[in-house]
Amino acid sequence: MCENLDYRKLAIVAALPHAGWMPNGGENELEKLVGAKIMSIGGTSDEVNIEGGGLIIDYLPQWSATPWRMVVGFNDQGMWIEFNGQL
Repeated sequence: MCENLDYRKLAIVAALPHAGWMPNGGENELEKLVGAKIMSIGGTSDEVNIEGGGLIIDYLPQWSATPWRMVVGFNDQGMWIEFNGQL
């Protein structure tokens, strides 16, 4: 935790680049999470080689009956979407 930082006031950037730092942001990918039912959220096992350990979000979009999974990688330079697709 950073001293003198009010985490409640942090701005949220609503775009993440795709893996490989492609020029298009992940605006459309993150929009799929809006209103979705989050089914599970967590990290990966040590056997998986996703930078930063990975963050996995399993969710059910409002417009779908099929669950989706978003996998996010991260390091000291930022965050990016490794995968976002149907389970």
